[in-house]
Amino acid sequence: MNAFSQMLEKVDRRLKILTEQAKTTRSLIDIGRLDTAQEYAAHLADTAERLTLLTRALP
Repeated sequence: MNAFSQMLEKVDRRLKILTEQAKTTRSLIDIGRLDTAQEYAAHLADTAERLTLLTRALP
């Protein structure tokens, strides 16, 4: 596997994490746990930033 493929694998993994965090945050909002949802939203933002940095490193 070349470096480009390895980087894309990392992007895919991070994207899956981001998607799950978004679903969890949305579910928390739906059940009225806004304080917890805000904490999860902060993690979501961090994951999105990491994903951005990974994609910027793509050749």
